[in-house]
Amino acid sequence: MRTFAILIISLFFTISIRAQEYPDSGFTNKAESKIINKQIRIPLNNSSGIPYCLWKGIYIIDGFEVDSAGNFYFIANSNNIVNILNDSTTTLAVFTGSKLKYRKIFNKHLTNDIIISANRIYLLDNSLYMRGKDRNDFYELDAKNGKILKKYPHIFNSRIHNYEYFDSLIVLSVYDTIEPIQYYELLNFKGEVIGKAPNQNQFNIADSLSLKRLKTFDDWVYLGRWNGLLVLWDEHLIKPGPNRVEYYKFYFEDAHGKIIGVSTLDANLFGCCSISFINDNIDRKLRNGNIYIVNREEQNKNVLITILSIEELYKDALQHPAPDVK
Repeated sequence: MRTFAILIISLFFTISIRAQEYPDSGFTNKAESKIINKQIRIPLNNSSGIPYCLWKGIYIIDGFEVDSAGNFYFIANSNNIVNILNDSTTTLAVFTGSKLKYRKIFNKHLTNDIIISANRIYLLDNSLYMRGKDRNDFYELDAKNGKILKKYPHIFNSRIHNYEYFDSLIVLSVYDTIEPIQYYELLNFKGEVIGKAPNQNQFNIADSLSLKRLKTFDDWVYLGRWNGLLVLWDEHLIKPGPNRVEYYKFYFEDAHGKIIGVSTLDANLFGCCSISFINDNIDRKLRNGNIYIVNREEQNKNVLITILSIEELYKDALQHPAPDVK
């Protein structure tokens, strides 16, 4: 009986402390169970699982995408990261749930973040080649089998520092090596430069009403559109260290630029260990009415894919209005 009483007291204090750490989360186990549709585990394995590069204890994946059927696409240079400067093999692995659908190995460097549109995989390889030469090659692949359909070689002479996908466009952050300035270009999926962008942030293309807010909240990430709303993501680390406290916030913005609600989730629900990606924000995608978040489990080499229902996330967000954003 005494042991039972101690357990009850311990549980009470645990809940009390958690409530203090997440005062604005508004979450219950019931709410979380509705929002999280499913969690899928796939091993990191360069022969039969998700391809990766291991560098100084860091697991690196170059690209992640989800197609309209919910299949997962992972691409990585599985060699030591030092060999990325040279031609080396690249692996594309596609999964239906945790089951491997197909695996495609390229005997060349062909890796970076990917996007799928109309059953085509698009990829921009802006990595350095030997002697500091930029590749800047743009590829179109068949999503059914990974076959290379088209290659647009060296689409830019200047260095492409970074880039972001948005719908049918790519925003390039270009560094002019003759005059040391950075500017932004728009690229379509035919490998054609079609104009300049005000800056690389996707909000500017998604909705000009978000421009004003960006000046203050430039760490927010645009995930995509859902039912006419912009879905935004932010990460809060409020206690670093081994007992870190971290949570994710999902904001919904209407057509008038107003944040109508925010939903908060404990980051521990998504696995404890992050995976390094070549570009930022690759580990989360808004597709098929869901948000897919990629992370890793600590005890093993499993990748943990968490699938969130946007509809349930939205219902929860309406219960937690966001503070006014000027």
